[in-house]
Amino acid sequence: MKYFFSLIALLISAAVIFSFYHFKPQPKRKRPAPLIPLVETSILKRADFQVFLESFGNVIPEKELTVVSEVQGTVLAKNDELIPGGFLREGDTLAQIDRTNYELVVLERKAAVIEAENELELESGQQIIAKQEWELFKEEMVTTEKGKRLVLREPQMKRALARLQAAQSKLDEALLDIGRTAIKAPFNAVVMENNIEVGKFIARYAPVARLVGTDRFWVKLSVPIASLSYINLPTTESTKSSAVTIRLNGNHGSPIQRTGHVLKLLGEISSDNRMARLVVAIEDPLDLTTKSPSSFNKILLGSYVRADIDCGTLAGLFRIPRTAIHDNNTIWIFTDGKLRYAQVTIVWQRKNDVLVKGDLDGVQLITSRLQNPLEGMAVSTSAERKKPNKKKEQ
Repeated sequence: MKYFFSLIALLISAAVIFSFYHFKPQPKRKRPAPLIPLVETSILKRADFQVFLESFGNVIPEKELTVVSEVQGTVLAKNDELIPGGFLREGDTLAQIDRTNYELVVLERKAAVIEAENELELESGQQIIAKQEWELFKEEMVTTEKGKRLVLREPQMKRALARLQAAQSKLDEALLDIGRTAIKAPFNAVVMENNIEVGKFIARYAPVARLVGTDRFWVKLSVPIASLSYINLPTTESTKSSAVTIRLNGNHGSPIQRTGHVLKLLGEISSDNRMARLVVAIEDPLDLTTKSPSSFNKILLGSYVRADIDCGTLAGLFRIPRTAIHDNNTIWIFTDGKLRYAQVTIVWQRKNDVLVKGDLDGVQLITSRLQNPLEGMAVSTSAERKKPNKKKEQ
């Protein structure tokens, strides 16, 4: 019985406790305030920008030719610089061919000229006598105009003159051959290949050396056709053209930088990428005029270089990061706590940003990335969120 009453008391206590918690007034749940995304903004300001067009290309020679011998003979001497990598100045003698045979030919041709001159002199005397005889007997002689020329020995005089001219021409040719025994460099050059040695017999028109001009190298670049309007090309009226900065990684990663200029616009479109092609000239690419031999600032043939073409200054534009440009060239702007769309016109594209035009002075550009942004959605900035706190402090 005692246990029965204890059980009843326990059940009553449990019922009281259950009723207390079950029928206790519950607090009203409040709907959470909507989360307003926090965005970063930057104020757009109109400015002028110097722009460069980036392109890449290979360095090629402006002048390249194979020097040949115009005469045959044995090589008696050659220039010490006539080796691959050797440097030659315009007019330097590459090699000297034995000229003995050619000197003998000159003597022979000089003798022929003297003989022809004597023959002409004799014929002149004969013609004088013929003219005197004609004056004495012309009234008694009946002849044609052709007969008169024969009597006056005019054909013989022409033949003597022709023989003298032929002999003189052969002498001039022999003198030219003597001059050609000294093979000269046609321009300032670096030797790429050498094909002769002292003592070697070379035939007429045999290759002597392959030379590349050192005064100037070229770089062929591909650029968008639309960008040509920003590039100054040389014309017949003006040789001024756009400057080009040539960059190349040098020794131990140290960059080599040289300045060139746009030389020509090639009259063709690249079949690979349908772009226009420019020729850029680099003056003194091997840096041969540098006084300090320790500095290395050379652009070598075959180098793959980066070229930045100066396209001038674009005025009154706005700089926008590439990450802030969205579909259909739209940007997000912050206006009265709302996100708004604005479409812009892109004038120039750079690696990390674009330059646009429009009525954007003082506009707050949203640079943050948002998921599912909607026109007119509420957004806030750090500056906006600080305003209520300032009011409470006051």
